[in-house]
Amino acid sequence: MQQINSRLFGWVLSLVLFPLCSCGGGTISQGVGGTDGLAVISPDAGTFRNDLESAPTPKPEACNGFDDDLDGEVDEDCRCTAGSTQGCYPGPERELLGVCAQGVQGCDGNDEFLTWGACVGAVLPAGEICGDGIDQDCDGVDPPCPPRCGDDSCNGTETCKTCPADCGPCPPECGDGQCNGDETCATCLGDCGACPMTCDHFTFGTNTRGTDIVWVVDQSSSMSTEIAAVKSKLNEFSNFISQTSVDYHVVMLADRGTSKYQICIPPPLGGPGCGNSPRYTHIDQTIASNNALTKIQARMIDIEASLRKDSLRHFVIVTDDNSSLSASSFHNYITNRPGFHDYILHGVVGMTSGGCVARTGSVYKDLAARTGGLLFHICTADWTALFKELSDKVADLAQTHYKLSKTPLANTVVVHYGLAATQEGVDWDLDLVGSQVVLKGNLPQSGQSIDICYETLP
Repeated sequence: MQQINSRLFGWVLSLVLFPLCSCGGGTISQGVGGTDGLAVISPDAGTFRNDLESAPTPKPEACNGFDDDLDGEVDEDCRCTAGSTQGCYPGPERELLGVCAQGVQGCDGNDEFLTWGACVGAVLPAGEICGDGIDQDCDGVDPPCPPRCGDDSCNGTETCKTCPADCGPCPPECGDGQCNGDETCATCLGDCGACPMTCDHFTFGTNTRGTDIVWVVDQSSSMSTEIAAVKSKLNEFSNFISQTSVDYHVVMLADRGTSKYQICIPPPLGGPGCGNSPRYTHIDQTIASNNALTKIQARMIDIEASLRKDSLRHFVIVTDDNSSLSASSFHNYITNRPGFHDYILHGVVGMTSGGCVARTGSVYKDLAARTGGLLFHICTADWTALFKELSDKVADLAQTHYKLSKTPLANTVVVHYGLAATQEGVDWDLDLVGSQVVLKGNLPQSGQSIDICYETLP
């Protein structure tokens, strides 16, 4: 009798502690009037959250259809009505995300001790499968799959070496045992082997670079004295150069004829009847006071046709005026023409104002400074000395510019004067654009051998 009374006391106590109308964070419908008798949990707003970063904490059972105390049973001490069922989930409320779903539990026991039975049919968290659009572990997220070789995307830590299927083949690199791609003997000795060596042999004073000199003469009315000097003295200029070993050619850009303001160069430099000769070409073009440079540009095709391949190219401007074209415009134009990157411009121009000068030749002075050319005052009385100095300059440059037979690789050129070693930057400079060595400083003796050896690409 004592045992029955204690059990009855427990039933009454449970009625007080767990009334029908209070069932935790959700509302439990006891199935009254329903067709299946199922109690469905309707979560309040904000109940299900993705807060699974930390482990759940056991709580007292709230009779809400969840396993609040985390003992593996759902509402095990909660009162129920005989024959009723409810939705249940054998885990914390927050796990009801993704594929996780409620099961069903019925009210078991006799009339005196009715409690909820086992939760059947619930779907619990499982191992996550990344990237399939399904949240198997019920944390509210289907995580993307980490990069892997074979997913057709070169990412993460994948490289052409670790995953060529996604990242493609590796580009050639020095040390892979194959001379390919941009590799050369100059950039990858290990794969491509040593570069071939070439040696060119010259004799100072004998082997000179071919030289072409283009004269451009202002033919305006203020230039009659200077035009006469050019006509009478240009053969002297030719004679001075011919006494050296320089292979030279003269081009005249001016109006051809025998009148006062026209140019006609007689033999031996010129041909009969103001004509051409093997060392002289006349391009018929009137030159005004300030258009010498623009006329060079206008007749460049004809000028180039009169020049030799790989020649060293000089321009000599004779005028008492300045140029209408700027120095920078002409310099940029001419240096972009093949074969003119190392041109030299000389000027017989107005060095100072006054006297026979219409305007000082500031543009020509600028170009001469840029190219290492000579400058003479247009009002000079001694044209013989002028032509002698100019011819010496032409000859000296021809004897110091040595065109190489192949294109050298930088930092591989070695130059000997006879048996004596020389130093780049002190005794000579390498002109890679023109594939030539330009001597300077202490020059070799006349007749001394010049041996230039260098590596080239195969």
